[in-house]
Amino acid sequence: MGSGPLRNLGYVSSAPLPPSQSPTNPPLRTYLALSKSALSALSNAQYRALLSPTSLLNSAFHLWFHTLNSHFIRFETERTTIPVLVPQCTGVVLELGPGTGNQLCRFDRSKIQRIVGVESNPLFVPDVEEQVRLCGLEGVYDLVVAGVEDEAALERAGLVAGSVDTVLSVQVLCSVDEPERVARELYELLKPGGKLIFWEHHRSSDWWTRAAQCEFLPTW
Repeated sequence: MGSGPLRNLGYVSSAPLPPSQSPTNPPLRTYLALSKSALSALSNAQYRALLSPTSLLNSAFHLWFHTLNSHFIRFETERTTIPVLVPQCTGVVLELGPGTGNQLCRFDRSKIQRIVGVESNPLFVPDVEEQVRLCGLEGVYDLVVAGVEDEAALERAGLVAGSVDTVLSVQVLCSVDEPERVARELYELLKPGGKLIFWEHHRSSDWWTRAAQCEFLPTW
């Protein structure tokens, strides 16, 4: 990482969703998504998927996100700073885990030179490609199917030390192993004065809020 000021524009929310706005019971939704994915693989004779935890989880996660995506969009729009954070991306941008592509239309096209999205779940590729088209980002947005920890894949996409102006991470670092190590590696990709923009949820340090999180969102 080069010398110079490094801005970290992050926001960590510890507020639980109230019952009226919660996308319902996450453990139940997870169980239903896994069950439906397993039944789909069985009915289509995709027996290898049944024997592959990664394939089964990818399918379930994709289904889970599609089922709840409207809730996520409304929550992000109405109750978070995400709509304010994303337009602050500039230059060459690395977007971690675009998923269904909810953030693509929030980029300020006039500030962007190139965006590379890194998504570990290949089932989200059609979703991202559709959003690229709808948001007019053809020729600007490139999608790499790999984990953020895959340095070789990042290098093949031209993402090396000191090559990125902005890293955008919206609820991704919570799902990677050793998030502190991954964050350090992301900083290495930034140019001097580059920005790491992130938004995460976490378990609150306030015990009243933490109790509410455990009640409404046990998977925290």
